[in-house]
Amino acid sequence: MATSCRPRCPRAVATPPDPRAVREYAERHERAALVAKHFHAAQQWDYESWQQRRVEDKQGGA
Repeated sequence: MATSCRPRCPRAVATPPDPRAVREYAERHERAALVAKHFHAAQQWDYESWQQRRVEDKQGGA
């Protein structure tokens, strides 16, 4: 029985990453981080207090 000299894991051989793939990966993660930041801010949003302050501002400025 012949044995193979190839590595068991195809990822064992280090190949340089494709710069386009790395750029796309970074852009995707940047967009995901912005969405997560927006989602977190939306969780903290207090619409009722904002509405009340807006009414007060309009009454004071009119």
